[in-house]
Amino acid sequence: MSPIFIVIVLLIIGLKKKKIIYLNLVFLTITSLPISIKIIDSSIFLDDEATIYNEKKLDAIIILSGMLRVVKNNNENHYEWGEASDRFFEGIKLAKKFPNLPIIFTSGLLPWSNIALSEGEFLANYAIKNFDIDQSRIHITDIVKNTFEEASEISRINNIKNILLVTSYIHMPRAKLIFKKHDFNVFPVKVDRLVTNHDTTLIDFLPSAKSFLIFNQYIRELLGYCYYHIYFWFKS
Repeated sequence: MSPIFIVIVLLIIGLKKKKIIYLNLVFLTITSLPISIKIIDSSIFLDDEATIYNEKKLDAIIILSGMLRVVKNNNENHYEWGEASDRFFEGIKLAKKFPNLPIIFTSGLLPWSNIALSEGEFLANYAIKNFDIDQSRIHITDIVKNTFEEASEISRINNIKNILLVTSYIHMPRAKLIFKKHDFNVFPVKVDRLVTNHDTTLIDFLPSAKSFLIFNQYIRELLGYCYYHIYFWFKS
């Protein structure tokens, strides 16, 4: 249940009960404050776990999908970079740093994407053509729709146990949980942090549409994290 959904429900209820309108305004204001994002970030998503690794202890670099969006141009669908594109570029940096490690791209492709090429295929081709990555190092999974399927597909690859897992900052807790449950030793590499690391100022107490959007992203990830905790608890 996202903040947007709650706002809509309270708005509908408020059509008959005016007091609910005021409650909705308070809720909308709180979830639109930059300081609210800072609080949820520092209390739930902050993970200062040191990532210490060297090539001898690693088996692969995993770059998760979710960084491209499908757009239509001249009646044809094609990919363009999304806000999580740092996953790819950080992964390429690691590939250059550890030239002997294989690189695994996951073939994210949602049913409604209406595009023939999976995200993993596009990224692999881009890495080969633009960053001189040796094609023999690259592995592409079968089509996947979510993080659980990504972990399941990669678990079928032989001799992959200790992984550098590259994904977005707020996605990492859920991704790390899922990959660990698939018996991987995870060395997290987090990118795209949504909260700017500056001192609290007056601006942090002024509502903004951008803050509301980011708050919704945090809540969505938190719900996903809780869902998989419950899922694995029942499965154990």
